[in-house]
Amino acid sequence: MVEHTEGCLQQGAEIEKLREEYAAKWPGYCRKCEGWGAFTTQYDPSSAGVSLSPGSMMDCDPCPDCSEKELCPRCGGPMPYDDDQPDKPCASCGWNGYEETPGMPPEHECYCWEKEIDEIEERVLQAAEDWRHLAL
Repeated sequence: MVEHTEGCLQQGAEIEKLREEYAAKWPGYCRKCEGWGAFTTQYDPSSAGVSLSPGSMMDCDPCPDCSEKELCPRCGGPMPYDDDQPDKPCASCGWNGYEETPGMPPEHECYCWEKEIDEIEERVLQAAEDWRHLAL
């Protein structure tokens, strides 16, 4: 079982509070994309083991539950696409797709397990060293 550091617990609580505030402010947000309106994937297009150039490619696919249905990902209101005004904001909440953080804050990522793995590796190496000395 992983023992979390005080900093990890504090950061987790802060992020959870931000997530609760977002859900309270935007109760109609899209649950599939968490209010972002799209899914992005970043990858290196080079062949395995070969890097053709620095950097990466990014794919962006609209969310099938909101954006593809012309619904606002943040409030759930209608947001019909208009070729003449592609940046037209949502009539309900004003979201236009370009806000820096329109969606639900991402969940907290904990790395406390890394400390435990390091401690286990250290114990295994020490045991191997002890065994080597016994064998001599």
